Amino acid sequence: MSQENLSSGNFFPGYFGNFPCPRFLRALLRHSFATSAFTLVEVSLVIGIVAVSVLSSVALMSVGLNATKAATDSVITAQILNKVSSTVQTTPFNELSGFVDSSPLFFDRTGREVSSVGEAFFSATLLPIATSYPGVPSDLSASSVQTLEIVISVLIPGTNSPVSSSRSTIMVPKS
Repeated sequence: MSQENLSSGNFFPGYFGNFPCPRFLRALLRHSFATSAFTLVEVSLVIGIVAVSVLSSVALMSVGLNATKAATDSVITAQILNKVSSTVQTTPFNELSGFVDSSPLFFDRTGREVSSVGEAFFSATLLPIATSYPGVPSDLSASSVQTLEIVISVLIPGTNSPVSSSRSTIMVPKS
């Protein structure tokens, strides 16, 4: 190969010898890499956009976790209400007052009954409601139907302080 071919730019001097150099590669080699870099303004703009998007997604994660906790609590509350109301309905009418006096009942995170408030995440309280029906003497209505209000509370763990509560009313006829 002649020296003039090398100096004309038709060949690319490489490690293993001189190789033919296509036109686009010659243009790329002659191009200054300093002009193809990002400016400081562009880099700062991209960092700002990424920071805003990451912070907003982190903020949405906390909202999603709170919604998931609230949904889980309401499902467990419904299960506890079902357990308590079925227990009340299967308790003999004469023994209901003893069952009401033994409340509150405590439940753990999964809805299983526990014995102490230290393990409890939920509590169920039974409250008797005095009912009177129009045209029916009060002593007759009290002896044939007992109305109970079931209050299910979500507790602060380890305490008996409710965070939220839901109420339901159940009527138990004398059978």
